[in-house]
Amino acid sequence: MDGVVPTLGGIRGRVETPRTGATDALVMNHHCRIEVDGPLPAGLREEMSRRFGLVQVRQDGRRTVLSDLTLDQAGLRALLDLLWDAGARVRAVTTTEAGAGQD
Repeated sequence: MDGVVPTLGGIRGRVETPRTGATDALVMNHHCRIEVDGPLPAGLREEMSRRFGLVQVRQDGRRTVLSDLTLDQAGLRALLDLLWDAGARVRAVTTTEAGAGQD
């Protein structure tokens, strides 16, 4: 009965277990540069540093550029979510594969 699970009404279903290595993913880190309109909302710099480590922030009044970020895809998504939640308007995201001649 390995792999067969009884369900309501006596109907049986099959449970498949993932193949070995099927869930192992190669984590790819990327150097990221993010440009947003205007200044960052209050407190956002500190929160980014707390969550993502040292982030270089350059601001010229009309735009803010975040750079020196090395993130995996989940980290980039989390940072973009944080910017979205803080009301920042993202203008551009540029990524290059870490280790592609930039380390």
